[in-house]
Amino acid sequence: MSEEILRIEGLRVYFYTYAGVVKAIEGVDLSIRRGECFGLVGETGCGKSVTMRAVVRLIPPPGRIVSGKIYFEGVNVLELPESEIRKIRGRKIGFIVQEPMSALDPLYRVGYQAGEPLLVHKLIRDKKEMWRRVISLFKTVSIPEPAKRVRNYPHELSGGMKQRVVIATALSCNPDLIIADEPTTNVDVTIQAQILDLLRDLRNKYGTTLILVTHNLGIVAEMCDRVAVMYAGQIVELAKVHDIFKEPLHPYTKGLLEAVPVITKSREVRLKPIPGTIPNLINPPSGCRFHPRCAHAKAICMKERPPLTEVKPDHFAACWLYTKR
Repeated sequence: MSEEILRIEGLRVYFYTYAGVVKAIEGVDLSIRRGECFGLVGETGCGKSVTMRAVVRLIPPPGRIVSGKIYFEGVNVLELPESEIRKIRGRKIGFIVQEPMSALDPLYRVGYQAGEPLLVHKLIRDKKEMWRRVISLFKTVSIPEPAKRVRNYPHELSGGMKQRVVIATALSCNPDLIIADEPTTNVDVTIQAQILDLLRDLRNKYGTTLILVTHNLGIVAEMCDRVAVMYAGQIVELAKVHDIFKEPLHPYTKGLLEAVPVITKSREVRLKPIPGTIPNLINPPSGCRFHPRCAHAKAICMKERPPLTEVKPDHFAACWLYTKR
């Protein structure tokens, strides 16, 4: 088994709002292996991005990490002072944010923003070297005319270009782990394919561990080695990608796969939606959070949360259908 680079234990993240306490993440456990591409999937609002932001301690207010442990290369980052976690952000863990439009500061040239982590972590001697390194990075992420583009401001670039700048920023310090939060959001399918090819090439070339956060099951099937499925702030299934698609165990995972549109021979588009709606996490359902939408729900599902159980080798599911009492 590959060496573990990241382990999350019992993570809970709550948001304290005027309407009440939003239990966004409720007891997440994950283990990421060095060198793999790990997918984290689920509906919008299920807690994927919040989980990953907790890894680098960038939970925005009024959010708060209530409990849990996050071990990166054996060190619990939740116990580190802010000065130490800053040495990890960007240097050891690169974060490709979901919205490049808001991630880039409109007042600074994109080349400076991509090279700033090099200055912060003192990996270069001066700004001349920074500009040389950034031009090289822009070449790596296939930005045309990189020597010219480093002088551009964000508003002068297309959405796809901005996304490549954000990727270059995440790669600038050659991190051990890259978290890509919806890296293909708001780009057309051509740019999406280019970005995925880029991430795949970077992983193959440098052996970087990649966590891919997405709701696109097609991207997961194409890119990932293992995948975790999230629902309402909890992990409901974890397995190798092939096993998830060939033999999903959790009713929610099955529902996600059945909801993917299928074009028949008659060109009719068929899909089977999951009944019901995502629960309000201020007052989430008791027991299994999926039970109000599940056709297989039993009495125990309404009372107790099922543990994440290894049903088959390296295939885990949090469902009372597979867990004995």
